[in-house]
Amino acid sequence: MKRILGVMALLILAAIAPWTRPTVGLAIGDRAALESSRFERDRAAAALDPAGGLPAGTITVPGSRVLGLAWQPMHWWVLGDSGLITRVDLSGRALGYLRAPGPAARGLVFDGGGLWIADALDDRIDRLSPDGEITASIPAPPWPSGLAWDGRRLWIGSWADRNVYQIDPADGRVIDVFGVPDGDYPYGLAWDGGGLWVSTAQGLFRIDPADRRITATRQDPFHRHGRAYALAFDGGRLRQGGWLGNDLSPVDVPDLAPVRAAAARAVPAAATGAAEVSGVNVTVNGTVNPRSEDTTYYFEFGQTPGYGLRTASRSAGSGAVDVAVSDRIIGLTADTVYHYRLVAENPSGTALGPDASFTTGRPSGISLALTGNSGYLAASTSCFIDACPDPGGTGPAPGLTGLALALLAAALATIRRARKGS
Repeated sequence: MKRILGVMALLILAAIAPWTRPTVGLAIGDRAALESSRFERDRAAAALDPAGGLPAGTITVPGSRVLGLAWQPMHWWVLGDSGLITRVDLSGRALGYLRAPGPAARGLVFDGGGLWIADALDDRIDRLSPDGEITASIPAPPWPSGLAWDGRRLWIGSWADRNVYQIDPADGRVIDVFGVPDGDYPYGLAWDGGGLWVSTAQGLFRIDPADRRITATRQDPFHRHGRAYALAFDGGRLRQGGWLGNDLSPVDVPDLAPVRAAAARAVPAAATGAAEVSGVNVTVNGTVNPRSEDTTYYFEFGQTPGYGLRTASRSAGSGAVDVAVSDRIIGLTADTVYHYRLVAENPSGTALGPDASFTTGRPSGISLALTGNSGYLAASTSCFIDACPDPGGTGPAPGLTGLALALLAAALATIRRARKGS
């Protein structure tokens, strides 16, 4: 009976205060008091200015508050406090609904094919298909708030340590982390194509992830909204929503043209593409944006996400647009799962494409193959031509083991032909 009563108490607590989940250094009561005090301050500020000075272009959406906002071309996805995700058109009219998978959803972003949504109770990020099916789940930092997508990675805030994390969407691995300006709590996040906007109680801050510089600010980002829990970029301007209102307001931000021009020469972008498997050989693909600097690329691969092997470095040029790249790896182990990713490098830094995998074909007999561009024979499974560890940067070395095996195979073939002739 005590166990049943305990479970019922937890369920009631989760239902009436989903934002009061305990976290590092903050007990349930303290966390609830913190959230309540912020809510009351926001409500007092709204009472002083009920109209809020909402700018032209503001749209009203269903619900009483906005806890997440995502832009998909020609419409918005809006996360309300009821856990309902509403798809609305540009006028705010509801077009459809999805249900958030967790009990305390915070933050929403569209990655071009699906919606990512964080949960503050479960410390989890789920990816939903447009019809609401969960297609992926990865861990989130404690007490997550706000989500952004930069085209390759997820960005998410944490109230537990007041940091912003860059996360690999494939497995939740933390790639980068930095503190929120002024040590404040992060609310909404948005990516504008070159920088990350972070909403705090002090205002909006645009951060360059390459060097963590604040490149633009806007003070007091909320009016009748309360703090901007929801922030999104529609390709032309920012919009925000928050705790005390159900409207999406455009945000007047500084002219970013000089900032974007300065960022044109920057760390390259790398996106791992699909693999084309043919038996034990594979062609791996991807795209690289050199960002106006001389850029090289290679593919890492191996039988674990730690890789251990790589292809030779090749040039991706020095343009400012995406370039399709590929490389061929031969002589892999049959019927084996391999992980791979694209890596791009230029003087400004290194970009890591997301992890991907493929499975080689089943063995159909013993075969030895030549590489298509070097004339070297494939080596053993620990080192392949055009795919050897290359610490000196001088290119791959011939596979001596492969050469010995090839000579042995040639000798056996000669013996078989001699026997058939006799």
